[in-house]
Amino acid sequence: MGSANPGRSANVDPTTARRSGLQQGRSRETRRRLIRAALELWNERGFEKAFEETTAEEIARAAGMSKGTFYFHFAHKEDVLLEMPWATAEAMADEAHAAMDRGAPSVTLLDEIMVSLARRVGRVPRAAVLRATGHSLRLSHEATTPEAPVGFGHVFHEVLAYGCRRGELPAGVDVDELASLLQTVVMDALVEWARSVRSPAELADSLRRRADILLRGAAASYGA
Repeated sequence: MGSANPGRSANVDPTTARRSGLQQGRSRETRRRLIRAALELWNERGFEKAFEETTAEEIARAAGMSKGTFYFHFAHKEDVLLEMPWATAEAMADEAHAAMDRGAPSVTLLDEIMVSLARRVGRVPRAAVLRATGHSLRLSHEATTPEAPVGFGHVFHEVLAYGCRRGELPAGVDVDELASLLQTVVMDALVEWARSVRSPAELADSLRRRADILLRGAAASYGA
């Protein structure tokens, strides 16, 4: 993700680049399968107890993989939980890119990924959401982040930049600032939901409403 380096692209062998892309795709899918397997185990047994008791070997077996494969991708069992926000953001990015490829309006696109985010989060134990979002928020205020992370803010930035290119957002809007604000209100909504008994549908409504308020505020602020 991000822009390519034109100085290097001419020297990259297409076969090597394609192989690298396939390997990255397989690696990402393997991590997602391990995360899904862990969540299923934690859901079945009750998160608070299961998180402490479930072993890396059990998670790997539930995903149909070896323990060695698990440790190739995650140094510790806890890393599965901490990977969740990045895996969710990667899935959102895939959906956003597909929508951009088909020329969907940016407002519609943003609405769709908010609904998708609520659906994905709704399948996760609320205690797990609180732990994962708390870790993600701490990382956002530190100098170091996971290698090549694709966070919510990155996805929002791409969608908003796309909207600007299409003339669907006010001229001169600060995409960095708006993406950062959007990420903040989204993370806050996830934490509020995880502490409540509200449904995933109510979370979707909250996320969509917050995004709409921000976009309308940007339109008013930049004089659209």
